[in-house]
Amino acid sequence: MAGKGPPKTPTAILKARDSWLAPLRGDEPEPELSDGKSPSGLSPDEAVIWRDVAPKLARVRVLTETDERDLIRYCQIHAQYDRALARVKAEGDKVRVGVLKSFIELSDRVSRLSQQFGMTPASRAAIKVVPKPKEVKGKSRFFGVLPKEGNGE
Repeated sequence: MAGKGPPKTPTAILKARDSWLAPLRGDEPEPELSDGKSPSGLSPDEAVIWRDVAPKLARVRVLTETDERDLIRYCQIHAQYDRALARVKAEGDKVRVGVLKSFIELSDRVSRLSQQFGMTPASRAAIKVVPKPKEVKGKSRFFGVLPKEGNGE
């Protein structure tokens, strides 16, 4: 039986948002990051989409090894969407209802999967990128950065 309410926000996203909830979580697994290399078995159209998207997701540390199957599904559905779009354009004003309905459904599925990977502006809006702190040496690591003498600070 599914739990009540919306699904939990992943800890990585809570940390990126600088949420007070992030430190309270400690039981969430942290899968290995994916290298973004294209898996075997993709069609040529799907492989083109993978080569476009996967390195970008890997670079921003969103793609993990456990997410690769979902990204494969994204590539498969996106390739179907691209074929449906070409068909809609080819048929023009004479597009059949079934073709149009299929195109709309595929468009919706691509959009939902894009949101899950943070590939839309709205899905990235709540994420705050926090730069890694620089290592501070000497006394300032205990007292903060001290003002330099003679500059009026």
